[in-house]
Amino acid sequence: MKHMNKVKKYGAGIAALGATNFAMAAVDTAAIVTEIEGNEAGMTSVGTAMLGLVVIVVLFTMVRRVLK
Repeated sequence: MKHMNKVKKYGAGIAALGATNFAMAAVDTAAIVTEIEGNEAGMTSVGTAMLGLVVIVVLFTMVRRVLK
C-alpha cells in the first residue's frame, strides 16, 4: 500500500519528465559526429598508447612473478 501512495505522489512528476524527453528528441547530432570523426587519428593513437601501457604492466607483473 505504501508503494502505491508513492506512485500516486510522484507519478505526475515522472510523467512530466517523460513528456519533456519527447519534446527534446529532435536534437541535431551531425556537428558532434563530424567533430568526433575529425579526431579519429588522435583517439586511435591515444588508445593504442594506453593498450601498450596495459600490456607492459601485465608483462612486467608476469616476469616478476616468474622470477620470485
